[in-house]
Amino acid sequence: MNRWLLLLFFAGLTSCADPRATVVEETTDETPDEIDEQPTGATTVISETGGTLSSEDGLFPVEIPPFVLSQPIQLTIEAETPTGVPSSFSAISQGYTVQVDPSDAIPSEGAAIRVSFRLEEDIALANDFDSANIYSQRQTEEGVTPWSLQETSNDADTLALWSFVENTVQTFAVFVPVTCGCDTT
Repeated sequence: MNRWLLLLFFAGLTSCADPRATVVEETTDETPDEIDEQPTGATTVISETGGTLSSEDGLFPVEIPPFVLSQPIQLTIEAETPTGVPSSFSAISQGYTVQVDPSDAIPSEGAAIRVSFRLEEDIALANDFDSANIYSQRQTEEGVTPWSLQETSNDADTLALWSFVENTVQTFAVFVPVTCGCDTT
């Protein structure tokens, strides 16, 4: 059989791919136009095709799916000690503040951006992992909002918790209810 016929045959097969399939092969090295200063913490540029950034300690990733951004953004995660924790709860993780630049870059409506926590084994075992939840608070013009509960899923095998949020520009932490160490006898 002629080599050219064989080559044409295989070329024809590759062009018969499922037209409904969406293949994303484009990436961009573009950076947002108006980055004022170099932030501290873990930082990366996320394009319109999505991406993931983990905190410097690797315990808090943010996953942005494809096509929820209208422009590339610079995403930054900074670890901090949670403040203003309600007295009925105990923070069992660092707080992680997520920042986006340009600040007016808004994901598409209804976007499901995943934020996750992986707890270290000694912390998870010393606390009631099954009652752990992700909470968040935001900085507004009026000040910092109270901590609010995020719908949380968890996996005891991997000591991971996750939630899907529409807006990542906030601080996230894991809280458990405070249990009384009181002597009941």
